[in-house]
Amino acid sequence: TATGSWGLSEIGEEPVPVKASTVVEASKVVSITAKSDGSIVLDNPNGFNSQGRQMATHYSLEYEMYYVRSSSDFIRTWNYLASRSKNIDNLILMLHGGKGVLYFYNESGWNNFLQLKYMGNKIRGNILLLSCHGGSDGANSVATKLSKRSNTSVICAKDCSVNYDYISKSPFLSDLKNGRWIKTYVNGNQIRTSILGYIWDYKYLWHYNPYNYSYK
Repeated sequence: TATGSWGLSEIGEEPVPVKASTVVEASKVVSITAKSDGSIVLDNPNGFNSQGRQMATHYSLEYEMYYVRSSSDFIRTWNYLASRSKNIDNLILMLHGGKGVLYFYNESGWNNFLQLKYMGNKIRGNILLLSCHGGSDGANSVATKLSKRSNTSVICAKDCSVNYDYISKSPFLSDLKNGRWIKTYVNGNQIRTSILGYIWDYKYLWHYNPYNYSYK
């Protein structure tokens, strides 16, 4: 779980992105940040639509939003992004989660990550997983499973929950004593994990420039 509201109720065969300037009913969308960035945001009564919009506008001059409500919405959106020709710099996932699972509206923990298409070289940067305990539970963690399906590193929280600060427009860890932001990458049978720190920094995402929002 996480504090505040961060997931899609109704999308067709092909998810329709919501541009930065578009105003939409919160329960009818899915999130992904553009300028080649992407975000999938949970949309339900305990979802993250407002945090997703605020973080995206702070982080990127342009973005597309895809909100997901169910695990099937998430699978369909992920697979759409994996199948289209456009590459992604960073993929941001604002979802509820726990050790080894993601939580969707009125569903028990979902962990069938083999339903997600392999991304190959689609993501040029990282996945930012903003769910609680995304990096907890070692080889069974959500971060490890997503790294296997995406062929990229996953930045996430380990051993704690994730909250959101509307003033700094940034996520933060609930437990600064035991929790850490980590980066996990799976290379074959090898899991490589590095500790980034306990204070969130947008520079963890490889192309972020805090002065002009440009992309390296």
